[in-house]
Amino acid sequence: MRADGRMGARNEAYNLAANLLTYLIGPEYMPKGMKENLHQEWNTARGNKKEEGTMQDLPDPVV
Repeated sequence: MRADGRMGARNEAYNLAANLLTYLIGPEYMPKGMKENLHQEWNTARGNKKEEGTMQDLPDPVV
């Protein structure tokens, strides 16, 4: 989902979805750097910015 509530259909959106699913299913198998990258991409896609203090945590893993 983009910040405006619409679905993203670009290649970046597919990659973000795949990485998010990986995190939700097996976070222990992801390197720390990959998790940090995912956190940044997740917030960027949702329109949250570190400078504004609106960064959100990643959703809780399902395992």
